Amino acid sequence: MAIKWKNSLLATVVLFMGYPMNPAIAEIIIVANSGVQESVISAYDLKQIFLRKKKNLAGGVVTIAIQKKTDIHTEFLRKFIKKTPSQFKLYYKKMIFSGRGKPPRILQDDAAMLSWVAQTPGAMGYVSVPPAKQKKLKIISVQ
Repeated sequence: MAIKWKNSLLATVVLFMGYPMNPAIAEIIIVANSGVQESVISAYDLKQIFLRKKKNLAGGVVTIAIQKKTDIHTEFLRKFIKKTPSQFKLYYKKMIFSGRGKPPRILQDDAAMLSWVAQTPGAMGYVSVPPAKQKKLKIISVQ
C-alpha cells in the first residue's frame, strides 16, 4: 500500500513540474533597459545574474529587480532560478550576512518593473505581459 501511495505522489509531482503553477501566467518575459547589448541570454546566465554570481554582460554591469510576492515572481523563480520564494529569500539572507552581496530591488508589479527598467541603465527584470514598444526597453530571449 505504501509503495502505491508513493508512486501516485511521484506521478503527481512529475506531472505538475512541467506546467506553470498558475495557469493565468501564460509566459514570463525578461525585459532589459535598451542599453543592455544582449538580445538573447542562456538560462544558465540568467540564473547566475539573478543570483548575483554574474554581474556583467558584454554591455556592462547588470542591475536586477524582482517583483514582490506575486504569482509571476513565484513562477520566475521556479522556472529560471530553480528555487522557491523561501529558498530565494534565504539565499540572499546568507549573501547579506556573509557580506558577499545585497538583495535585488523589489518592485510592486509589472508596471513598476517596466518603469524602473526603462529608467535604469543596465537594468533587467521580468513581467507577465509584453510591454508596449518603448525606446528604452527591450525583450530578452532566454535559451
